[in-house]
Amino acid sequence: MVRSDRPASVRRMGIAPKFEQLQQLTDEQVRERYDQATQHTVIGTSFYLDELRHRDYEHIMKATNDLARRIFWLGVMNSVSAFVAAVAATIALAT
Repeated sequence: MVRSDRPASVRRMGIAPKFEQLQQLTDEQVRERYDQATQHTVIGTSFYLDELRHRDYEHIMKATNDLARRIFWLGVMNSVSAFVAAVAATIALAT
């Protein structure tokens, strides 16, 4: 039940969904709810700091993923080189 003594802007604001409900929303639904909430929300400077931290985190995760991929392929090449060296050593000892 909506209390009629509250301002209209407060009456339009929704109640936060439960965690399970939030997890079931698609990315597009979350963006739509975010855009709706921004019409009635006052933000402080921490909002922008949090956004910058999030962007930094995304850049760091991408760089870490790229580095891990390179390390993987370096390990593969090292294993192949070691195998080739072992075969060459075996052939050299056999002759």
